[in-house]
Amino acid sequence: MTRKMVAINNTEKLEQFKRDHLGSGLLLFYSSTSLLSRDARDTLREIIDKTAAAPLGTVDVGKTKELHGSYDVTSVPTLLLLRQGTVVKRLEGKQSKAVYEALLAGTPVRRPDGTEAPPLRVTVYSTPTCPQFSFIAT
Repeated sequence: MTRKMVAINNTEKLEQFKRDHLGSGLLLFYSSTSLLSRDARDTLREIIDKTAAAPLGTVDVGKTKELHGSYDVTSVPTLLLLRQGTVVKRLEGKQSKAVYEALLAGTPVRRPDGTEAPPLRVTVYSTPTCPQFSFIAT
């Protein structure tokens, strides 16, 4: 794991991450059992390793169940950009590398014709008995 990436598995570690990175930090809620979530985590790791991007805190919702509710996380992956401990941007669902890079650079993602492209959003429907999403309160 990169030095800019911190696994967060309890409230105390989350509060410490927010204190350590008051200027800005990224918080990724993901599931280690989800291919899209792992891909999002790996893409973000690659970006922060190659740039001066904000540190990344990762929360595996399958292992750490008490943190996602305080940020209204209902799907994974969900990426939060924090400034002064407050959420200022939120991306839900797996995004392209270009979208993540634009978020970190503070610029909008543009289509080839120059118009601004909104981030993609995917809604996953599940049942309370689905093992992949049993962490979400229904």
